[in-house]
Formats: sequence, C-alpha cells, structure tokens
Amino acid sequence: MARGGIIVPEGLGEASVSTYELDPRILQYVRTDLTDSQIKALRNTPVNLMGQAAVGTNEFAIVEQVFVSFFNLAGPYTESADNLLIEYDNGTRQVETATIHETVPGTLIAGNMTCTVTAAGMVNSPKAVTVAVATNDTEAQVATKVRAALTADADVSAFFTVSGATTAVILTAKVAVANDGTMNIATADDTSVGIATTASSANTTAGVVGKAIMTIEATGLVDVDNSGVNTIPSAAVMNPSYIAATFVPPPASEIRIRNSGDGEYGGGGETNIAVVTLLYRIEPDIS
Repeated sequence: MARGGIIVPEGLGEASVSTYELDPRILQYVRTDLTDSQIKALRNTPVNLMGQAAVGTNEFAIVEQVFVSFFNLAGPYTESADNLLIEYDNGTRQVETATIHETVPGTLIAGNMTCTVTAAGMVNSPKAVTVAVATNDTEAQVATKVRAALTADADVSAFFTVSGATTAVILTAKVAVANDGTMNIATADDTSVGIATTASSANTTAGVVGKAIMTIEATGLVDVDNSGVNTIPSAAVMNPSYIAATFVPPPASEIRIRNSGDGEYGGGGETNIAVVTLLYRIEPDIS
C-alpha cells in the first residue's frame, strides 16, 4: 500500500514508516509552461523558473540541467536575433536621474514641454512625452507633472519604474541587464517658455546583468513550422563560464528566463507554448 507517497510492503505497521521532508540538496524538478503572451513579454517581464522554491540568504542554487521545448502551433516568432537567456537574478537594475531646471526659477509661461526617454529595448525609443505645465509652476511642480506623464505613458511605464521627489525624475529599469550607455532623460520647452534645456541625465546606478547559465538561440523559436511537433532550439547550450571550475553561484539568487535582445518577440499565436524543465539543487553558502 502507499502512505504519504511511500510504498509500504504489506504487513508493516504504521510505526515502521518514517517520513522526512525532502532534502533540498537532492535534485529538484520544476516544470514551467510559458504561454504565448509570456514568451512575447520576456524582455521586460522575465519568468522565475523555480516555482515556489526560495533561496535563502546563505544558500545558492546550482543548476544541473535545463530542458526547453517549443510547441509553435499557431506560427513562428519574429525577432530572430534576440536569444533567450536563463540566468540568476542577481543583476543590478539601471537607474537614470534627471533634474528639472527652469531658466528663471518660478517664472514659466504655460504650454507644453517635452521629456524624451531613450533606452535600448524600450518600445518606441526614443519616446517624446508631452507634459502640460502652468504659468509660473515651480521646478518641483514641473517635476511632479513629468513623473505623472511618464507613469501614464505605456511604453515608459512598461520598461521603467518612475519615482523621485522635489525636482528629481528617476527612472529605474524593471529588468537587470548590462548597462545601457544610451539610456537618457532629456527635457526641453515645446510651446512652454522657461524650461531649461537639459540634454543629458545622470546614470545614477549602472546596470549589471545576472550571471548567465544557458543561452537559447532565437532560431529555436522562429525556424519552425506549424505542425505542432515538439521542436528543440537549434542551439541551447550551457554558458562556458557556468561550467568552468571557478564559477561561484551568487547567494540568495533565483533562476529566471528572459529575452536578452533589444525588443520583444512578435508573431506566434495564442496556442503556442514553451516548456522549460529545470533540474537544480540548493546548497549552503560556505564561502
């Protein structure tokens, strides 16, 4: 008979059976099914592959193997140059800060000003966002209106978290990727008069990509027919740095999949699916 998932030979009593919690150092198996909409949002919305598992402060996850299969039932994807990446989420999100200045503080003629946001991977970049300002708005009042306008813009808010106080406008990338030297916030008058033209913002925090585990070439998503046959990427390889003897997994970091290119995938269809199977174990950090 079976008790608690353990096969117990007939004749053994309840006292003969001991149950234990699964040792996290034993291989863990997690299957993640990515929908078409998730696949087409992996640039700005990576997906955690560890399910409900959590890596503690003094632990790290070691990946043994990753299996990826694509079922492109509705059609192939576009953006063939954008590979998928399985990585640790230990990167740093880039932060850009602009400061609002007026030619003569507190002296402003009402109209529209323009705030232009540039970022690799952001849809419609560079994006010029119009901000209405009132007569004699202070620099802090203008900054508040700029933050509201950027938050309301679908392209900017999909890519950044908008924050700041007083005269600061702060954009924090939602995904940690390698530092983008082109990222910028520029402000200038349009029909308003009195906004000081500021062409460049401050790169407050440089972006740092998480440690890479596996690269999946985009041809695995785009070079397939619509037969519904299980298709494997033409190249899904463990990164050399990951399998090197000197590799040290980052503590307290979980594992995710994301689009490492500069844009989201197009094409596909709602019946498409990608199946990612992760084999890993959690070890204590003894460094």
